[in-house]
Amino acid sequence: MSRPMDLDAASLEALEFDSLLRWVGEFAHTAPGRERVEQLRPLGDETAVRDALAVVAALRDWIEQHGALVHGGLPDPRPALDRLAVVGQRLEAEPLYDLARVLGRCNELHGKPIDSASPLRPYIASLPRLTDEVEELLRSIEPDGTISDRASATLADLRRRQLQIAGRLRRRLEQLVRSPEVGAAMQDAFVTQRNGRFVVPVRADAASQVPGIVHATSSSGATRFIEPFDSVEWNNELIQLQEAEREEIERLTSQWTEMLRARLDEVRGAIDGLALLDAFQARVRFGESVGAVDAAVQSSPRIEFEQLRHPLLERHLEAQGEHCVPLDLTLDPSDRVLVVSGPNTGGKTVALKSVGLAIVMAQCAIPITAREASIPFFRQLRADIGDHQSIDASLSTFSGHMTAIAAAIEHCRAPALFLLDEIGSGTDPAEGAALARACLEALQKPKCTTIATTHQNALKEWAFVEEGAASAAMEFDDSTLRPTYRILPDVVGLSAGIAIAERCQLPGAVIDRAKQLLGSESQRSEALLNRLREQRAELEQRLARQADAEAAWQQEERRAREQLERDESRQQKRLERQLDEVVRGFRQRARRALDSIDSEAARVAAKKTAEREERELKRQQQQQRAPRPVAQNVGAKPKQLAPGDTVFVATLQRPGVVVSIDGERVTVRCGTLQIQAKKADLRETSEPQGVAKAVAPESSRQASQAAAPQAELMLVGSRVDEALEKIDRAFDRAQLGDVRHMRLVHGHGSGRL
Repeated sequence: MSRPMDLDAASLEALEFDSLLRWVGEFAHTAPGRERVEQLRPLGDETAVRDALAVVAALRDWIEQHGALVHGGLPDPRPALDRLAVVGQRLEAEPLYDLARVLGRCNELHGKPIDSASPLRPYIASLPRLTDEVEELLRSIEPDGTISDRASATLADLRRRQLQIAGRLRRRLEQLVRSPEVGAAMQDAFVTQRNGRFVVPVRADAASQVPGIVHATSSSGATRFIEPFDSVEWNNELIQLQEAEREEIERLTSQWTEMLRARLDEVRGAIDGLALLDAFQARVRFGESVGAVDAAVQSSPRIEFEQLRHPLLERHLEAQGEHCVPLDLTLDPSDRVLVVSGPNTGGKTVALKSVGLAIVMAQCAIPITAREASIPFFRQLRADIGDHQSIDASLSTFSGHMTAIAAAIEHCRAPALFLLDEIGSGTDPAEGAALARACLEALQKPKCTTIATTHQNALKEWAFVEEGAASAAMEFDDSTLRPTYRILPDVVGLSAGIAIAERCQLPGAVIDRAKQLLGSESQRSEALLNRLREQRAELEQRLARQADAEAAWQQEERRAREQLERDESRQQKRLERQLDEVVRGFRQRARRALDSIDSEAARVAAKKTAEREERELKRQQQQQRAPRPVAQNVGAKPKQLAPGDTVFVATLQRPGVVVSIDGERVTVRCGTLQIQAKKADLRETSEPQGVAKAVAPESSRQASQAAAPQAELMLVGSRVDEALEKIDRAFDRAQLGDVRHMRLVHGHGSGRL
């Protein structure tokens, strides 16, 4: 079992943690689950915290898809479990039935379709199964706690015989009360029971007419309930059968009690396991009820809360029709101390409690009442909040605070969080500020974070300029003289005591005298702090405008990207149509050329050439349709273009060579194809000149020539065999391309060619 966080009772009380647990416990479906929640303590192991948070998240997903995992309506099994633990104690039928219902619910959880990788699976798998015991109890005991005839053949036979004897006895007595001999002596014509025996009501003045045993007399004394002598034997037999039934019931309940006692550890484990799941589920249901989120426990010491609310304060305010002002707080890892200042009733203490309670909730895997929360793991937490004054202990407020801080410094166990309210107060201001600063410096240890509130100006100034410390202020509205309960980072707050006193209707003369006594130096400090607050507000406005501008730029960039994708799609489709036309034209010319060839050998050779060229065209067609790789070495739009320049066609995601330029239209050769592109679609590229030519292999050049045959063949410098081979290929292409005239250009050599 994981060790708990180092959290003393005073800190728990200061954070009102037990009050929160009682609230969360209300969301449990079972009494043991509620008790489990109320006994929660924050975990002191980081892995255990992450595991618990994972269970809560998995359970939330399950509830969203399937509903509650642990349902309500179950009885409290703890009293029966306590008696089961005492050897010799026998459970009655009703508590046995209650235990069976709870254990049956545990058995049902094994049939839930929970993935083996889910964090919930180990908790379900660890639940003991008592299938046979549960089935026997639920089959033998009725929901009202009576034992069914199905429990045993002996019990069924005893009850059957009782019904038979009772029936015969009732009929015999009914005949008696209706008989003429004694009918006049009857007070009423019915048969009843007294002390478990069948009797008849007889008038007191005529009791001698019905010989028998008097079992009772009415309150008025007018009626006596008499068991006639001739029914005594049957009544005795009935009583014996009833006694035998009780003995059989005791035998059965004893047997069932021992059956469960033999598996007491498993029974206890099943109930504890169900309570544990119910406690997790209560945390999920609490989070859904108050709009909470799971905290992200990070390895970084950074603390960040967005829209954090104190759950108990929010509940109290909502009951009064008001709302809780959320706070945002960020503490960078480099700042190990945060000093929060501001006016009285400005919310400093509430902010301190909100942070501390959120940390404790997170390490209990309880969702935090915030929009977002990211926190480090803490092994220790101390909260020195409130008045420590005690007459019995001769403890003043100041000495109480100093005692708590001294213990924190001496017994610090990193990573630790210290929350110190009104540090340095309760004594001489100068001495208090000096002591407070010395204490905060002593707590500036690795992996230790301290958040303190103060009214000491010296302490505010120290935190504002000290490396490793940060300053924040509770915002105060100068126009309304009321706090806004917002935290302003990197700002020193004013106590605003005179302004608040003025709002409390202190006489004007007293206010003026206080301002006079305060002195010009303090007024200059106040003016400086006001200027800082104004600069902070101006900076927030600039950041807001910058965020709006960035959002607009991102939207414009998204529109431009979408437009570029549409242009690329249109260009791709247009190029595919061109390729389709080239292939169709080639096929038509090839058929005409083949039809015009008389020689069978020449036709076969030409057909092979045509098929080879068509395959090459199809290959290029497939290449064009294939997804383009991401462009590499691509720069901005070219400022100047000239034929022969290597460019990158953005719409095709392919390099090419500029052939000609006509205004904004540029002819670019990409491999074996020439396309028309806009200047705006071209980009500079660092690829070497001629890269577009280099990508076209010999087969591509042949395909290009076959698609567009030339009427002139250059043979200068060629040997006879080489020249003849070139001429044969050229004539084949000319015939396939429907070229009727061709010029051969050769040099002046030996004359053999």
